[in-house]
Amino acid sequence: MKNKTSLMPALAAACALLGASSAYAAVSYQVSINTSALAANVTSSPFSLDFQLIGNGGNNSATISNFNFGGGSATSGTENYTGSASGNLGTTISLNNTSGFLNEFFQEFTPGSTLSFTLNLSTNVASPTPDGFTFAILDKDLFNITTDGLGDSLFHVDITGATYGTQTVQTGSGTGAFAGVTTTAVPEPSAALLGGLGVLVLLKRRRN
Repeated sequence: MKNKTSLMPALAAACALLGASSAYAAVSYQVSINTSALAANVTSSPFSLDFQLIGNGGNNSATISNFNFGGGSATSGTENYTGSASGNLGTTISLNNTSGFLNEFFQEFTPGSTLSFTLNLSTNVASPTPDGFTFAILDKDLFNITTDGLGDSLFHVDITGATYGTQTVQTGSGTGAFAGVTTTAVPEPSAALLGGLGVLVLLKRRRN
């Protein structure tokens, strides 16, 4: 009878390969933001939700859907697109960077008590500089509201791919007049292998 322990190295190698394959698959996050502080800050309104997919080394894509405005709403007719961006806050937003570095969508909304959405993000490796996905909220002058995230972002993912497609994830919270705007991002089961360190790529600018 064959010794079962002799199978362990082969099984371990197979599991490692399966883990590597799943890590490179698309990942999903459920993102939630406390926006009650925005609802009380009328002097900085109207606000806009801003999504960016930056870099074109990995040919990545992002899909944002399942928006819930917690008593607020999207403002139709205020959609703005740069690069390969499409959709609206009422349905689904799609970004891909197969043809350009900056791909951006922003649209006005009326804040409620909370905001939530689902992000599905591909994880194609870009080297030496990773592609990045960034979410921010803009004020009436189209500046990012102030946060403790780099570049005043509220949520950022670096698609680093350094070890089996690992990601670097950062969440931010509002500061100053926007204190109380907090972000949580929960990876779906397919993203259970996320982790590691990467270079944060973030483009913060004033929009025209």
